Amino acid sequence: MAQEGLSPDPTSLASILKACARTRDIERGQCAHACILHEGWLETDIVLGSALLDMFVKCGKLAKALQVFEELSARDLISWNSLIAGYSQQGYDEIALAWLQQSLMEGLAPSLVTFTCSLKSCGNMGALEVGKRLHAVIVGKALVIDVVLGSALVDMYAKCGAFSLAKRVLDELPSPNEVSWTGLISGFCQNMHCEDALACYEKMEQDGFVPDCVTFSCVLKACGKTGAVLKGIMVHAEIQRLDLLGKDTVLGNALVSMYGKCGSLRKAQEIFDQLPVHDLVSWNALMTGYCQHGHGKEAIICFEKLEKTGLIPDAVTYLCVLNACSSVGAIIEGKKVHAEVMRRGLLGNEVALGNALVDMYAKCDALEMAHEVFDGLFVRDVVSWNALITGCCEREFAEQALQLFDFMKAEGHHPNALTFACILKACASVDAVEQGEGVHNEIVKKGLFEHMDVLGNALVALYGKCGIHAKAWQLFQQLSLRDVVSWNALITGCCKHRHGKEALELYELMQNNGVSPDEITFACILKVCSTIGATEKGREFFSETIIKGFQGICIKNKSMTMYAECAQPASAQYAFHECLNPDTVTWNALTSGYCEHGFHDKALIFAQHLQSECICPDAAHVAFPWLMYDMMGKIEEQKYLAIDD
Repeated sequence: MAQEGLSPDPTSLASILKACARTRDIERGQCAHACILHEGWLETDIVLGSALLDMFVKCGKLAKALQVFEELSARDLISWNSLIAGYSQQGYDEIALAWLQQSLMEGLAPSLVTFTCSLKSCGNMGALEVGKRLHAVIVGKALVIDVVLGSALVDMYAKCGAFSLAKRVLDELPSPNEVSWTGLISGFCQNMHCEDALACYEKMEQDGFVPDCVTFSCVLKACGKTGAVLKGIMVHAEIQRLDLLGKDTVLGNALVSMYGKCGSLRKAQEIFDQLPVHDLVSWNALMTGYCQHGHGKEAIICFEKLEKTGLIPDAVTYLCVLNACSSVGAIIEGKKVHAEVMRRGLLGNEVALGNALVDMYAKCDALEMAHEVFDGLFVRDVVSWNALITGCCEREFAEQALQLFDFMKAEGHHPNALTFACILKACASVDAVEQGEGVHNEIVKKGLFEHMDVLGNALVALYGKCGIHAKAWQLFQQLSLRDVVSWNALITGCCKHRHGKEALELYELMQNNGVSPDEITFACILKVCSTIGATEKGREFFSETIIKGFQGICIKNKSMTMYAECAQPASAQYAFHECLNPDTVTWNALTSGYCEHGFHDKALIFAQHLQSECICPDAAHVAFPWLMYDMMGKIEEQKYLAIDD
């Protein structure tokens, strides 16, 4: 038309604008806008103005849409609907509701479309009271609640957690559809009522409704969160029967996520490999599954493959790979991620990323770097403090952890159950019983009774290790759940203070109560046997560890120490040779045992072998050969013993 020198009339321009809105063609839409302004039709033609407004909204140009809206000489229902819907659809829910309120103040009678968009905004914001008022207006105006408006009401109430109201609206709908049911299922899932979401899905199918891709995505999410892998497999089969998988990337990603969260990692990888397109969500779902189930190396490999695709990782990706680095001690890879996060300027906007970096460095034994990142955080929350405090506790820097705890409270942060559990452990390790009692009082004041299974065990361990056994026993008896951790806390306290008889009695009582010992239990009991010289009893316990498959280096070291301290050199040497990868503690146990019981020649042989293997001894071990040479009168041999000061 323009090429032939013809000027479009308002009707033609309105049609052009509708086509531009449908195809998101902003360039032609702006040309039409220029023509309208040139002819001066915006102030005179409300239909044309509304079409122009709608075009800008559909093309995502809300600022231009608002400018047109304010220039309209008159605003009809269509223009108001376009503006409210535009802000709602693009996530500006608060502004959308403000415009709704303005339209009501100007006497406009909202249409079903207006209410539908506004209810969606209420659901997104969790604005239950506003949603209820809108529902009351709908009822007061005697508007017919069709399936579209009814589904919007169900969705709003469900997202706001008002499930009884959502169910009532659903039950009152004359003809509910799959969208109505999906609104309820999605609300259950969003509010972590995953069991209810799965039950609702079953009821939907029983009533003869066929779920769509959105429904299946919600249900798979619920399966993943509850670990309901069998239900997830059934849903997967239904998706395949309906031939939906190749048509929807979101659905494929939901399957990868479900299998990954349920620990079916091979299946998650298989589904991932079958996806026609791998977007960032696909990679994040697979990496998260590997990371959550202790396969940190595989998660890091996924991240490296992701980088080669050209996709740009987001905060979720970085969080996942940092957690993976933490779990396997991959500090080199963690530093690379840190550099990438800094280069992209993400650290200032994402508190969780900063916390993950602190945690990664702390768990990789790089506490100085953890402190440096922590000090550079723009915002610190309780998770930030917990990451650093936990790192100090796990590396036995108890005094530093206690100092951080004081700083944390001084800055106005409120400790949570995890903070208290770490601090109680720190108090126990340095016998800070008074400070531990202060923490105990804080826990009682805060009423953290729902966490008392964890905190109760930590308190038992505190009082036990500090030698206040009566208090430890009293708290132990008050525990609602007495698991192996609870019993270990008591036994460890007795072991530390050389109450061997009591420790063995607790072990018997533990078994009589149906609680099976773990590796920590046996390590304590073997140490008790060393202390009281109960070699035969120790042999029985060591045999039991073999039967139960507890053959870690800690158990080996404790058994060797027991034999050595009980003057059983042959048994100690046998246990030593059973160790596949003896560490410094292993060598110390054997050498010191030989030395203490007069087997100096044997001790020297092992000390010299340690040096030939280039194993770095600790300070105590270095002193043994010098002491033995001196005791045996072999002063000359001391010259050949290389000791680094």
